[in-house]
Amino acid sequence: MPGDGLEGFEALMGAFANLGGEKPEGLGDARCPKCNAADFVKVDDLFYEAVRHAENAGAASSEPGIGGLSEQQIIARFAPPRRRSARLRTILVAIPLAGAAYFVYARVNPTAGQFAVVAAIVITLMVFLTTVRKQSDDYYDQKAQWNKLYMCTKCGQLVKG
Repeated sequence: MPGDGLEGFEALMGAFANLGGEKPEGLGDARCPKCNAADFVKVDDLFYEAVRHAENAGAASSEPGIGGLSEQQIIARFAPPRRRSARLRTILVAIPLAGAAYFVYARVNPTAGQFAVVAAIVITLMVFLTTVRKQSDDYYDQKAQWNKLYMCTKCGQLVKG
């Protein structure tokens, strides 16, 4: 329907989207430091394309392709960062604290033991939450670096974007 105002609204939204003046993502006219080529591919695109092809074909190819790397090498080398769990550190802190709280409850005084149990729970919770936060920050930093990583299609040199 012409004249319904939708075109003006879309233009306004497009103008708001470009207010920051960010440059388009990519390397622009950068050259490879190793072979001086100007042809790069994003590592995340390369990885997901290799995974998609391996799933469709049933197995990853071992023939050299882009940058002299096979799909098996691409999948093994350029996998995205993975989230880590906070369980192990939390358990390693909780077990001695639980033992200490039990010792205080059984040997010293039941009232003091109850305070020791509460303190053990609070300390364990604090360790869990701070570990989750640190690992989350590390994951997002690694993911951002991985998303800005490019590879030269000629020689396989990695370049940060």
